[in-house]
Amino acid sequence: RVAHFAPILLPGGDVAVKEPWLIAQRCLHALGITKPGTRPWPWLDEFGAMSSMLPQMLEKKINAPVTTSCGRLFDGVAAILAIANAASDEGQAAIRMDGIQNSSETAAYACPMSEDGAMEPLALFITVHDDWEVGVRAGVVNLRFHLGLIK
Repeated sequence: RVAHFAPILLPGGDVAVKEPWLIAQRCLHALGITKPGTRPWPWLDEFGAMSSMLPQMLEKKINAPVTTSCGRLFDGVAAILAIANAASDEGQAAIRMDGIQNSSETAAYACPMSEDGAMEPLALFITVHDDWEVGVRAGVVNLRFHLGLIK
C-alpha cells in the first residue's frame, strides 16, 4: 500500500453512514470550527438539536470509533456541500457527488501525506469548508476535492 488515510473519529459509529452530517461536523470540530461562520451548516434545520450535543459527545469520545475510510470522507464532504445530510444506503452520498461535478475545473486541493504514507483528510476538508464558506459552487468544490485525492 502506497498511502492510507490518517484516522478520524466516527461519531455515532455506523449511524454516521446514514447521517453524513455527523462526519462533517466531526471534521469541523477537529479543525477547531465549533460554530457556523457566515453560512449556516446545511444540516442544522434537520439535525440542529443533535448537532448542538455533538461537541460533548466528541470531547468524551462517546460512541466514536476510529475510521480510515475514504468513503466516510466523501460522506462528510457531501454533507458540507448540502448534497447529502442523510443517506439511506452506503455510498449514496458519493453517488450524489458524482452527479454534480464541474468538468471544466482543473484546480486540485492539496492533500498532504506524512512520511509513513498517511494522507491527512482534515487538510482536504478544511479547503472544502473554506471554499464552501465563501460561496464557491458545490460542483467546483466537489471536483477540486476529487482532483486532490487523485494527485
